[in-house]
Formats: sequence, C-alpha cells, structure tokens
Amino acid sequence: MTGSIGSITFVASENFTRTFTGLKFSRKASYTEHKIIGRSGLAEFTGNDAATCSLSVNFRAQDGLNPTKELTELRDLMTNHEPVPFVLAGEVMGRGLWVVESVNTDIEIVDSGGFILSAKADISLKEYLDEGV
Repeated sequence: MTGSIGSITFVASENFTRTFTGLKFSRKASYTEHKIIGRSGLAEFTGNDAATCSLSVNFRAQDGLNPTKELTELRDLMTNHEPVPFVLAGEVMGRGLWVVESVNTDIEIVDSGGFILSAKADISLKEYLDEGV
C-alpha cells in the first residue's frame, strides 16, 4: 500500500491499481495589517492557516476498479464532513486528520450502456484540527 485517505487506499497489485499523481502540499502563515495614518501599515503574525493538499486519482475499469463506486466513496467522504487520516508510505501526514474539501470529476470514457469506464478525480484536502487537541 502506497498510502490512504481514510478507507480509500492507494495500491498497485495484480488485481487492481489505484494510484495518484500531482501531489501538492501548501502551508501558509497568516498576518493582519495594522493601518497607521500617514505611514505604511505594520504586519502582525496571527497564526498558521490549515495545511492544504491536492492530488489527482484515476479510476479505470481496466485496472480492476469500479469508477462509479470509487467516485461515490470520495463524494461521501466530502459530504459527510468526516475527518480521516491521510497516510503516505506509512506516515500520517500533518497533525493527523484531513477533510475532503472538494472533488472535481472528469468522466473520460463511458461505454454504450452509460457505465463509466474511466474517470479522473482532482481532490483537495484540508488539515483538520480536532477540538480535543
């Protein structure tokens, strides 16, 4: 297993392949600006924003996957607002939990019966800080 987002695992095996591409992480510090009459404003550090992450996943029937089922599972993670671990190479990313902020889907191939044979999902994750932390 390469990694996972909650119950969605990334793996390449004889039976099926579910991998990702274009993994990007972003961290940002926040500042507020204090206006001063007749002078330049002054910036003051107010904290760090939650980390964000984006990646693309291809779901292809030829790789042993059911693209419709895979996309539904991703959308369910987002609409249920469920914080889940994001793991790569056995390491939990960030402070532990992430939420799926958006899923953009590109349906690439549909068969004559209307079944999705290939789809690409661009996923955006946001680090989630549990109130108990």
